[in-house]
Amino acid sequence: VALVLVDRQYAVLWAGDSRAYLLRDGAMSRVSRDHTQVQSLIDRGLLAPEDAEGHTKGKLAVQFGSLNQAGGENRLNVAVTRAREKIIIVTSILPEELRVEETKNEGPKLLKKYLHYAHEVSTGVFSPFEGDKLSRKPGSYLKDRICEWSAKAYPQLKISANQLPLFDLTVQRDAFYKGIILTDDDLYYQSISVKDRHASAPALLEQKNWKYISLYSRNFWNDRDKFFNEVAKFVTQ
Repeated sequence: VALVLVDRQYAVLWAGDSRAYLLRDGAMSRVSRDHTQVQSLIDRGLLAPEDAEGHTKGKLAVQFGSLNQAGGENRLNVAVTRAREKIIIVTSILPEELRVEETKNEGPKLLKKYLHYAHEVSTGVFSPFEGDKLSRKPGSYLKDRICEWSAKAYPQLKISANQLPLFDLTVQRDAFYKGIILTDDDLYYQSISVKDRHASAPALLEQKNWKYISLYSRNFWNDRDKFFNEVAKFVTQ
């Protein structure tokens, strides 16, 4: 697919089943038409659009290119980590339709896992892995107290745990993520190293332009009013 953009006009060139989409006001619409035998059958009225999926003449051949070479998974890592705010994935197939069992190297298998993860996130069914929690009484976690406080103080916001992997709390408003809250709860002690929690995680958030704050239990116990004033300042900025 090639795009030529001049002022407020554009031209799109494509071949085969490579597709071009227009993203406007949060909605995706297709602007290209497949150059395939299946599309030709649809155009001639010989095949209903709903019957096109799985048609023998629409069989997908996937080569994966350099991703299937030894070490090719590094290219996938570069593509994902370069995104600063969000990743938009446009695909003609669902992750489970991708056959990678017989591929020689790990690249295609990791691609399928990532597409599966992205699909779960986009459909709202993603549930991050939770490691073994510390032995504490219910409600004794700092993130539990923050969630309880926010529900009363800022009901228009949604501060919740376990929405994103690696991070304790997410702050949402109108379904949009506004920031990340890091605490010294169970995830803190599950970090692989001190550097991972105090350097790598903050650096990743800064690279993605995500707002975040680190909160600690000792500050909560020393002065609760000051602690929640700090949280309030963060969630309302």
